[in-house]
Amino acid sequence: MVTYIRTIYQQHQNRFCLSYSLASALFYCGFKEAAENLASQAKFFACMHFDEQITGIRNLMLNLVPEIGQPTLYGIKRHNHKKDKAYLSWESLFEELVPYPTVIVPMMRDGGMTHAFCVVDDLLFDSICPYALKLTMDSVKWIFNDEEVNLHIALRFEHKYSPPGILVETYYVRPVTLHWSHPSREQVDDFASRIQRHKNHLIRLDEGGVRKKKTTKRNERKKRQKRNKA
Repeated sequence: MVTYIRTIYQQHQNRFCLSYSLASALFYCGFKEAAENLASQAKFFACMHFDEQITGIRNLMLNLVPEIGQPTLYGIKRHNHKKDKAYLSWESLFEELVPYPTVIVPMMRDGGMTHAFCVVDDLLFDSICPYALKLTMDSVKWIFNDEEVNLHIALRFEHKYSPPGILVETYYVRPVTLHWSHPSREQVDDFASRIQRHKNHLIRLDEGGVRKKKTTKRNERKKRQKRNKA
């Protein structure tokens, strides 16, 4: 159930699960300065209710890691959005692996939300564990002492955010990395590769790939017209 990947930030007796688990995932993804910055504010967030912590961390991530600062929200009503809330199932979380840090806030049967963790690739970062756990239901059950929990809220930090008037030129394109074997790995690899191809396509569009292609076709058409006239 335990992997060899270290959980850099461990909460011990403190109530730092939300900020520390995300900080460890950021460190793992290569955002080491951002991870340290987030971890340094753990005491500030620990004084808040879970809902306030989530709002505060969402706002902080926009400037802290703009490459992935805008999250996809699950279980949270989005502002000015006509559709109902989007939800993420445990099954999708375990099978459709992505390279983006995803904060998970489970809800217990009594409606309590007392703990959170963060997942990325096939790893589960829980700040009460010195090493990342395998991303499985067995790991979730172990964290909550076999108590049944629902996947209530999830924030997947995967979209680039550029503040008004500021162009963020860096991109996050790290592929999914696997750390333990699983019978369904072929399906997981295929899903991860499709996600990566889509992201690479968006990057090419952002860099002017479509505009460059149109320009090239236009130039070729002009050359053909000149040759025909000659």
